[in-house]
Amino acid sequence: MKIYYSELNFDTDISTELLFLKNGHCWILLPLTNQMSRYFGLTVYNQRKAYRLLDKINFFKDIEKIFIHSPHHLFLVNQNQRTHFFIKKDGFLISSSSRYPINLTFDARDIFNTSQQNRDIKIEPKDKNFVKAFWFIENELIFEADIISKDLIKINNQWQKNFMSYDAKRNSPPYEFYSFDGLQTETSYLEFKIIKPKLPINLQPFKSSNHTLINFLLHRLNHCFLNEYLPAGFPWFFERWYRDELVSLFFLKHFLKEGWFEVFIDDYLNLDKDLFFAKEKGALAADVILWLINLMPQEKVLEHQIKLKSLFENWLKIFYPNQTLIVPEKATWMDTIYRPKPIEISALLIKSFQKLGFKQLYLKEKKELQKRLFEIAKENVSDANEYIELYRPNIFLVYQLLPNLFLKPVWRKILWEVYEKIKLTWGGLASLATDLDNFQWIHTGENPKSYHNGDSWHFLNILAAKTFFELKEDYLGNKILKSVIESLLKLGTPGYLSELSDAKMLSAQGSPIQIWSMATLVNLLDYLNYK
Repeated sequence: MKIYYSELNFDTDISTELLFLKNGHCWILLPLTNQMSRYFGLTVYNQRKAYRLLDKINFFKDIEKIFIHSPHHLFLVNQNQRTHFFIKKDGFLISSSSRYPINLTFDARDIFNTSQQNRDIKIEPKDKNFVKAFWFIENELIFEADIISKDLIKINNQWQKNFMSYDAKRNSPPYEFYSFDGLQTETSYLEFKIIKPKLPINLQPFKSSNHTLINFLLHRLNHCFLNEYLPAGFPWFFERWYRDELVSLFFLKHFLKEGWFEVFIDDYLNLDKDLFFAKEKGALAADVILWLINLMPQEKVLEHQIKLKSLFENWLKIFYPNQTLIVPEKATWMDTIYRPKPIEISALLIKSFQKLGFKQLYLKEKKELQKRLFEIAKENVSDANEYIELYRPNIFLVYQLLPNLFLKPVWRKILWEVYEKIKLTWGGLASLATDLDNFQWIHTGENPKSYHNGDSWHFLNILAAKTFFELKEDYLGNKILKSVIESLLKLGTPGYLSELSDAKMLSAQGSPIQIWSMATLVNLLDYLNYK
């Protein structure tokens, strides 16, 4: 299948299964195959929840070429037809060059609720080409929409059971799900418009760039924004994950419009105790407060010194008892495995000590991390747990945080030793040394077996590429960058980077849209343009 990106004036062949469109608080995942998922269809964000209103939007078959004009507009082409699809802040519009069968299948639930009970859809005809639709959860009306066709609308009104093949592939039960076969029409024009509740307009925090590909990515990041925050991803990471947002902002801060940096900082400083968790009502997180401190320039740290020191001292009581870093299970971004001394937490802690004026502890932790990493340079890592911890792509995140921890020749030796253990033939890096017994070549979905034991994370691959470019190892940097661009434009969800890839071959796995993957790519492209 061919795809053309209008914003890039670029076309290519693609191997993909999803299209993603978003505008304001509405987003749509359209499958290009017969795969089904409880996450596909139309989702609307309201009152801090994401509601799935449509299960499927069947409106086009036999696609030969896709034209993507923007994050909210595309059109599909075959020999006989050209069909535009627009997502709006309150629904969507389908416009075609000729009449074509369109079928809408409905759902009514909070996207994380897998219960088959207490949901209902009612469709009320107003005339032959206009119906009103109502969504109920536990007998409470949650949404109301107008559906208008240029031609006759037939109401089906029947529940049907479907096999969620995409979810089964991801090991994400339940695999059977009931949806409501609502209506069908044969038309060249269909409009779906949410009437209640009224949805807010879309704010866009990022400014544009003169660099075409950076601008392409920033345009999508603006549309991913949910007015209150930058989500971790879509479709199931739409919540405000504090760590993910702060990491993304760390790499995107130079592209924020005037005043937006202060908005984010002030908002985070008001979160208080929530800053010790990965998200609201989430698991304990060791890195949120550290990322916040390191996101802030030194003048901002001094301005908010009393608040930051209070938060940091409470952090030390939990994660640094007796002046020793001990991180509980699931408290890092690699939350499916136990890592008591994560090297990226050590790096963030060292920078935090430095920023907040803890000179003696800064020197102590810096010396300890240097000692640990220098064992790699000496090829002398004998402890099995330390080997598992050190030979991971997290080392490149450490370099980006602390490039002056070693002289460049020492860093090259350390990074090369790690790279040799985790390199993959297609250009990316594995999340575990490939010579270990528990290494996994194939992504295992929601079963976390492969998650940090093989799967290749795009955001770390990008940081590795930037590191190699900075160390004048352009061949390695370009090899990784090539795989990332291929994933962005040809795999997964066109125009977006996924969470990760199989180790065995470049693929789009995990969350189809992962924001920090795209944030680090913007940062890398910006560096390459101005280095």
